[in-house]
Amino acid sequence: MLVKTILVPVSLLVLAMAPRVARAGEDDKQRCGTAYEQTQVLRKEGKLTQARDRAVACSQAVCSTYVVRECTQFAREIEQSLATIVFVAKDDKGAEATAVTVRIDGVPVAARLDGKALEVDPGEHTFRFELGDRSIDQKAVIREGERNRTLSVSFAAPVGPAAAAPATPVVAPAPASAPAGPGAPKGGIPTWVWVAGGAGVALAAVAVGFKVDQGSAAGVQEEACPGPGRTLCRAGYDAQGDHARESRDFGLFVGLGAAGAVAIGAAIVGALTSRPSADRPPATRSVVPSGWAAPGQGGAALRLSF
Repeated sequence: MLVKTILVPVSLLVLAMAPRVARAGEDDKQRCGTAYEQTQVLRKEGKLTQARDRAVACSQAVCSTYVVRECTQFAREIEQSLATIVFVAKDDKGAEATAVTVRIDGVPVAARLDGKALEVDPGEHTFRFELGDRSIDQKAVIREGERNRTLSVSFAAPVGPAAAAPATPVVAPAPASAPAGPGAPKGGIPTWVWVAGGAGVALAAVAVGFKVDQGSAAGVQEEACPGPGRTLCRAGYDAQGDHARESRDFGLFVGLGAAGAVAIGAAIVGALTSRPSADRPPATRSVVPSGWAAPGQGGAALRLSF
């Protein structure tokens, strides 16, 4: 009978508290959902310090498993994106000042400077430093994830008369360039330079081709007439034709090669001495001719750089 007497009041107490526990659970769930939504909104607005606080609030055990997992990830990412600043101030004697109040966008964030870094939302801010009855405003753009950036000010009075009234820099006008007359050259590389250079490269290429053919004719003769002086040739071989071909190719190689070299040289001189265009600054110019020859092939090139 004694056991029944005790169990009945306890059961009644549990039944009386059940609605309150249920309401508390619903309130926690609503607070978790609100903090979850606020975290994302504040994060998009760049208010990372407030977003981090809301993320911590919705990562508590009273929240659902999904909300805890999401808010924990939010808090970790926001923590990495937060910027920190270390404030440094000098008094009028150049000594480090600690009794300095700091405000960010009008909101007090530090009553004195102790060398510790403070968390700041990214973006442009106005920092006010107050030392006694003096204050200094300084604007700065804080970048996301910037850590331990030093922001320093000096309360020392400017020295010299120039500090009282800073001189306005005077920029002298640029001298006007004389207008070009009707007969004045417009500048740039003349057309004849390109023509001469192209002709020189073509002549050099043809000369190289004859040089290659000369080597081929000489090779045929050496194969057919292996003896000294090419006097002992195999039966039925007529060396006069290949010998005439070799001599002709050599003469054309020398003549065309010389003409090509002259044309290329004239193009180089013209390119280097031509007057630059008035609408663009002078540039470094170089002209590099090149050629090559190998058994059965050859060529030439003219490279101009500006």
